[in-house]
Amino acid sequence: MKLQKLTIRNLASIEDAVIDFEHGPLGEESLFLICGETGAGKTTILDSICLALYNETPRMDRAENERYKDAAQTASGKKEDIAINDNRQLMRRNTGEAWSELEFTGSNDIPYTARWYVARAHRKVSGSLQSVKWTLENRKTGIQLTKIAEIKAEIQKAVGLSFEQFCRTTLLAQGDFTKFLQSKESEKSDILEKLTGTGIYSRIGAEIYAASKQRRLAYETQKQKLNGIRLLTEEEKETLRTSIRQNLQEATDCKKQLDTVTQKRNWLQRNKELKEARQQRQQEWETSLAALKTDEYRQREQTLRDWNLSAEARNQLQTFNHLTAQQMELEKETSRMEAQYHILCQGLAGLREQLNDLQEKQQQTSGFLKEKAEYAPMFEESQGILADLKNLMEAERKEQEYRQQVITWTAAIPQLEKNLLSKEKDLQEKDQASAALQKEIDQQTKSWEAFNTPRLQSQKSDLEKRKEGLVSLLNELTLLREKQISLNTLQETEQKIFNQLITVQQEQENLQTTFNQTKQRYEETDALYRKQKEATEDWAREARARLVAGDHCPVCGQKITDIPHDEAFQSLLQPIYEELKFRQKNYDEAGQSLKANLSLQKQLTEQQQASHKNTENFKQGYQITRRQVQDLCTLLGIRPQPGIEATQALIRQTTEDADQEIKSLSLQLEKADNLLQNIQQLQKQKDQMYNPQIEMFARFKTKSSFHKTKRII
Repeated sequence: MKLQKLTIRNLASIEDAVIDFEHGPLGEESLFLICGETGAGKTTILDSICLALYNETPRMDRAENERYKDAAQTASGKKEDIAINDNRQLMRRNTGEAWSELEFTGSNDIPYTARWYVARAHRKVSGSLQSVKWTLENRKTGIQLTKIAEIKAEIQKAVGLSFEQFCRTTLLAQGDFTKFLQSKESEKSDILEKLTGTGIYSRIGAEIYAASKQRRLAYETQKQKLNGIRLLTEEEKETLRTSIRQNLQEATDCKKQLDTVTQKRNWLQRNKELKEARQQRQQEWETSLAALKTDEYRQREQTLRDWNLSAEARNQLQTFNHLTAQQMELEKETSRMEAQYHILCQGLAGLREQLNDLQEKQQQTSGFLKEKAEYAPMFEESQGILADLKNLMEAERKEQEYRQQVITWTAAIPQLEKNLLSKEKDLQEKDQASAALQKEIDQQTKSWEAFNTPRLQSQKSDLEKRKEGLVSLLNELTLLREKQISLNTLQETEQKIFNQLITVQQEQENLQTTFNQTKQRYEETDALYRKQKEATEDWAREARARLVAGDHCPVCGQKITDIPHDEAFQSLLQPIYEELKFRQKNYDEAGQSLKANLSLQKQLTEQQQASHKNTENFKQGYQITRRQVQDLCTLLGIRPQPGIEATQALIRQTTEDADQEIKSLSLQLEKADNLLQNIQQLQKQKDQMYNPQIEMFARFKTKSSFHKTKRII
């Protein structure tokens, strides 16, 4: 942490001060002294730093926890009780507010501004003391913390020291250095690590210790395992090798069986899905079959047949409607033409009358002109005569046009009559072809109905269901046979493990007897060795040193004639010690053999229990499969034969017979479908022909209209 700037306002003996640690004289020196007379504010500077960072100060920690009435509060009659060690006591007397603001850079290289602020109500000297406002601003992000818990956590992160550690290391108040020296080793270690930055070495040491402890435990575990290991003889090794080879072979066989069973399980799962799908389709088919047998379906089927039979009538009706519409249009056209003809005839008569009048006028005019020949020049330019002449010429032109139209219509009538005769002949040919097609349709319909398609489909569906059941039964029998073989193998393995366990248990009795004997011999030899060893102890040598020849033994009372040397006692103890080592070796070997036997017995017992559990579980699956096979045989009416192979042969033969019947029914259904398609094709050809009677009637009506028109003309 690096201090940058400290601002103090109305704290203790300092009224207003700003200390810049980066500029001026302090910025040029890394070490400086705070000195001055008593009351000058030396401790106040340190208190200001502590208040800004921790909202605490060592000066108040040492004060007694006593309370007094705030004498400066005169704004209200009720005065607040304030503790002597309250940090707000540092505010100068007769002031309304005080604060300490510290700008610093934390050990995490983030610039902060810590501010501690206290004031009286309305910032008046007579106001009551308010709560402390403590804030911490991150100048890099601009985020300001106001909650005490968040500020403490961020200060701990930025400074790296708690308030107590800060007061013991960085800011040592008067008389607190002795307290630091008298701290516990763990506390001083934590403080010094944070100050010197050597905490990583403590973590490395802790990790090394943990790793060493783990390795030591592993070593002890392996050592105990080594102590329990007994070297096997060649015969035991060969036996274990043989057992390993057998187990490997059994494992290989079991793996093959597992692969086979897995394939069968997958197949059974697929078979189950297919069965469920088949049952769903069967339910749909049964629903459809039930719907086919209802009166509503029969009524609809009869309606469909009637609809198919009425196809010719519907076509004839459609043709009749079409021809009727054409006839009505022709009649309208004929009426229109007749009306137009009558109009033209009336116009022709009028024009003839006008022509006669004009001729008479012309004759009168000619006579008049002859009489008035002398006045001819006067009428040469007469516009009235010219207009009459023009009208006369226009009337003659229209008369010629009308006559030409009548001639054209009269000439077209024979051609129309000829076309009408041709159409009648075509209609007769279509009538004959339609009758032939209807006859062929009737014959093929009788042949199609003779197949009885619903009955054939029902028979085919029943045979397919039976075939599926036979295939399922055959697969179940195959699975049952494989499970039977696997069950026999598991039972043989279980019996083999059981025999090994019996052999090991018998060996345990012999090993236990040997262990007890070696233990007894070892204890006897050890007791003898301890008894003899007492003679070589220090107290025995000291007692012998006090004896002289001619004295009496203080133990047995005999007279001592000769005192042996200590080397003689040591030579007497050596053979017993060698015997003790030999007995201990035999005792350890017997214990290891017994321990290995018990371990092997435990292992074989677990294997036997696991094998028995697997056998029982497999036996349950075998029984379930067997019951399923029996249920399928009963459902399909198959009588099981002696032996699974014979039953499988019978089912295969039955399945082949069902296949032949299904193929035969499929051929018949295919023929019926082809015949039905031919019938539909013939009906379509017939529907494309017109009804000759209706068309002849329409043509007859048209012909009558033309004759009527001809008569009019």
